[in-house]
Amino acid sequence: MIHKETKIFVNDNSGGKWAKLLYAYTKGKRRLGTLGNLALVSLRRIVPNNLRKLKKGDKMKALIVQIAQRYNREGGFYLKGRKNACVLSKKGEEIAPLASRIYYRVAKEVRYKGRAFIRFSMIARGVV
Repeated sequence: MIHKETKIFVNDNSGGKWAKLLYAYTKGKRRLGTLGNLALVSLRRIVPNNLRKLKKGDKMKALIVQIAQRYNREGGFYLKGRKNACVLSKKGEEIAPLASRIYYRVAKEVRYKGRAFIRFSMIARGVV
């Protein structure tokens, strides 16, 4: 689970490097982000001369695709990522990836969250 103010690695080629979690869109009161949750992030570090014209401090929606803490699956298996990672989403009501490539593998829980999230798993390197 990812708490508020946590640094998150941006896992795509959109132009961001690191972001800070501001708010996780969840159903509970605790507002902790986990795999497949949408979150509001603020960009902290960006790639110089990026094509998307991202700036430091921009607030964007992102999808959490990896967490460093263990995520338990059915059957006794668990997932554990190397670091907390997210993928930036386009601005507006539609949930679509901003980038054209996701560098690392994405958990299959992201794919089963809903129809809008299938695009994220299609441009990823693989689904775990």
